[in-house]
Amino acid sequence: MQINNDFSIPRTVTRLDATREQIDSAIDLFDRNHIVAAITLAASAEHVLSDMSKFSGIPTFFKQFEKDFDSIHRRHGGSKSFYAWRQEIYDWLRHADRQPGQSQEISSDEAFMLIMAAITTYLGLGGLKTVAMETFYGNWQRCGTVSL
Repeated sequence: MQINNDFSIPRTVTRLDATREQIDSAIDLFDRNHIVAAITLAASAEHVLSDMSKFSGIPTFFKQFEKDFDSIHRRHGGSKSFYAWRQEIYDWLRHADRQPGQSQEISSDEAFMLIMAAITTYLGLGGLKTVAMETFYGNWQRCGTVSL
């Protein structure tokens, strides 16, 4: 796929195209330790993909691995289900209408889980794995963190 870098010419994208771009950008940001931005993009992509999966009947990554994610999240001090945390952090990063001065604890573990969830649901919906996604999987498989 050739990327159109001429901003004066509009391009048409599908939701799957948009989430692919968000995921690849989240991976790039994660690799550069920009965790907040990585979480924002990964959560946005995962949220859209989750909505799309409801229409297709394909279970989301969170539904398939909910207990595993909850266990990992709670082991790192989370008191809520990971899905509930994802929604809370996604809303916190997008809105400041409640408690605008509030701070939030964020870690690379949550960013990693959101990126993995987005990639897995994206692939389940028929998206094509990109080089960035393949590299992300490969790096984590070499560490023994994840096997797919």
